[in-house]
Amino acid sequence: MIMSEHISEPLATLRLFADDLRPDEITNFLGVDPDSFAARGEAFSIKHKRASLVEGPKNRPVIAKTGTWFISTKNKGIGLHPDKHLAWLLHIVEPVVEEMKQIYPSVKIEFSLLIHDQNFFRDRLLFNDIFLTTVSGALRLGSLDIEFPKEHLDLVFEQGLRQPAEIRERILAH
Repeated sequence: MIMSEHISEPLATLRLFADDLRPDEITNFLGVDPDSFAARGEAFSIKHKRASLVEGPKNRPVIAKTGTWFISTKNKGIGLHPDKHLAWLLHIVEPVVEEMKQIYPSVKIEFSLLIHDQNFFRDRLLFNDIFLTTVSGALRLGSLDIEFPKEHLDLVFEQGLRQPAEIRERILAH
């Protein structure tokens, strides 16, 4: 009997923050329900249901210090390619980012990408132009944290226009 190695899908997240952020308005802009959200000073909710609150220590609801809207690619069936997970999030936010920034000028956009599969470890991704171009697209909109847990590597990129070659050099430096 041949045992197959379990391969974990990557996980990408999109997080939006602003003190005056109204989660329902963001949901309308983006056209998808968040995994978690909260207006500043309110309890975090999960799956766009106010009845399902995120609980912290002592089973008390977690109160948001700033307005927050969060979605991930978990259980979305996107596949094993990290660039597809990041691209899925970009397709949600990219078309409306300018309009959203007009209403929420202080909105902070953060992406994260968690890569478990050794077929997509750092050295292999360095030469994947689709991956590097997708990363570049995310960095035009916000910051990006890429984690490779099996390599004990966490790369944080601040927002800014970056070309794929510059991203490749930054990854190589670690």
